[in-house]
Amino acid sequence: MLHILWRIRARPESLDSFHHHYSVNGEWVKLFRLGKGFLGTELLRDSAAHGAYLVLDRWQDRASYDAFKAAHQAQY
Repeated sequence: MLHILWRIRARPESLDSFHHHYSVNGEWVKLFRLGKGFLGTELLRDSAAHGAYLVLDRWQDRASYDAFKAAHQAQY
């Protein structure tokens, strides 16, 4: 299994847009679902730092992730 971890700090004025794109049913996940081997995304909020998040993307393996990126490079 491949895990990709992103640390993101969203601006206060952009939190609604951030959630729209990065939540477990957001635009990011909708795009990833086009790839075979995508297992899911978790959005974790840092309770100590307003606007700080970890986004964890899970893939079956590196080959699945690489194939997704190659097929969907423009959208990614």
